[in-house]
Amino acid sequence: MDPELLKSVSDFVPNTTKEQLFNPTANAIGRGVGGIFAWIFKNPIWESHLLMSLCPSKR
Repeated sequence: MDPELLKSVSDFVPNTTKEQLFNPTANAIGRGVGGIFAWIFKNPIWESHLLMSLCPSKR
């Protein structure tokens, strides 16, 4: 293949797409860690949202 063609295709594809194609493990780990943090902080965030909606004077 022509190296110039490969370079032009590489320049055309966004960096995030290249990262996901060449390193899918990092993407999976990032989603897993994000899910864990969302699960840990879901209740405190939800409770603070409820408190703010029940007590508008505390805003």
